[in-house]
Amino acid sequence: VILDTPGLFNYQSIAENLIRKGVEHLSSRYGTVLRDVLDPGGVQAYPIVPLDDPALDMARYEVNFQAAGTNMIIYPDANLFSAQHVAFVSDTMPIPKRIKRDYYLSTSYAILHELLHCLQYKT
Repeated sequence: VILDTPGLFNYQSIAENLIRKGVEHLSSRYGTVLRDVLDPGGVQAYPIVPLDDPALDMARYEVNFQAAGTNMIIYPDANLFSAQHVAFVSDTMPIPKRIKRDYYLSTSYAILHELLHCLQYKT
């Protein structure tokens, strides 16, 4: 299954590019209103580093996107998923063998959604 090949998608690069493009777009449309809160380098993307300890049962918390305050977006990197993560996510995915592809698609909109939360915290 080619779409689930480890390393096929670079989620860090995708997240960074989406943040940059999102800030550029918002600045071009609402720069005068949001001048003080739109800083191209002000929002950083960080992957969730899975704990990979079945005893802790943390997989359910390590597969979601979230804004953390005004300048941080935390995202799941499907390349780092353990068997525990894959099992948890497979229960909710339409086609379990496409987890990395589905996270690529999710990253495409979830990062922009979380960027708006970062802006909400700032205003």
